[in-house]
Amino acid sequence: MLAFWPSKKFPVEWRKPGLTENFWDSTFKTLPANQYISSMLANHTILDPTLLVYKNRIDDPSIPDSLKKRTIAQWNIAKRFTKLALEKGVLVCTGTDSDENKFVQREIKLLVKEAGFTPMQAIISATRNGAMAIGIENKIGTIEAGKMANLVILSANPVDNIDNIDNIVLVIKKGKMFNVK
Repeated sequence: MLAFWPSKKFPVEWRKPGLTENFWDSTFKTLPANQYISSMLANHTILDPTLLVYKNRIDDPSIPDSLKKRTIAQWNIAKRFTKLALEKGVLVCTGTDSDENKFVQREIKLLVKEAGFTPMQAIISATRNGAMAIGIENKIGTIEAGKMANLVILSANPVDNIDNIDNIVLVIKKGKMFNVK
């Protein structure tokens, strides 16, 4: 997402193994993130960070080391950018780039655990903001009269612990109920 700023050249120092969170915090402060965020706010852009794409590539043993180092840098910049965007008021959504069965739940967890979202902010990113991103917020995304019933019923509250988002009991999709068990 931001690995090519500002010179369009990927810095060699970003590819070193074992770089600390302090290194990435300092590095991120040198990037023109606020300029990008100001532009996003002015243009009402919704950010779909897809942090899980980076995380999956880092964890994939088949990815060559050179690409893995680049992806680690992208991951570290992307999660900081996502956090700053949220703090500055940019709407953030979640998407399903690779695994439509579990991607959104895993992305929600990363927003909470890695990008500083509260569980409720991450859930809103996946529901209301996701519908807004694709222009169907008048049909889905929130629980309101006249909107399509797309719900996930959980056995535990994800606001208390975001990992509870995996405790699915029932799915209601387009008004039809599906028992998950």
